[in-house]
Amino acid sequence: MSLGIGTALWFSGILIPMISLEVSLDSLSFRMGNATIAFEDQVLFYQNKSIIDVVSILLLHEQWSTRIVGTLVALFSVVFPLLKIVGLSRMFVVPEGIRVSRYTYFFAMESSKYSMGDVFVVALFMAYIGLDGLVGGQLAQLRDSRGPNT
Repeated sequence: MSLGIGTALWFSGILIPMISLEVSLDSLSFRMGNATIAFEDQVLFYQNKSIIDVVSILLLHEQWSTRIVGTLVALFSVVFPLLKIVGLSRMFVVPEGIRVSRYTYFFAMESSKYSMGDVFVVALFMAYIGLDGLVGGQLAQLRDSRGPNT
């Protein structure tokens, strides 16, 4: 039962938005002829990103350093916990007389000390480093969608 709850929490953790991006203007005013045109509290861009969204954006970025960060975030936030879930599932399925492979045993039993603390800190650090590529990529996409005449 705890394995099922852990799997559900892992799925929700990688699919629920974790980063919100918002580009806004507090105020912008300019004069055109005799009239003053003013914009107050304008939201130019807003998006929520989950871990899967962040990983896909980082992996599709053109800079290789951003792709490396995307790969590390994917490994620490998606692949490593998935291997732990699979290893624990196999430990419950294998009959007692049959020997479990050392990889299954490592991910099911020995990887616990790496599961939360180190992986969480490294994943957050990599996401922080990759935020530059994320924001740059999203702003470039916004600029491209406006067309060449703007």
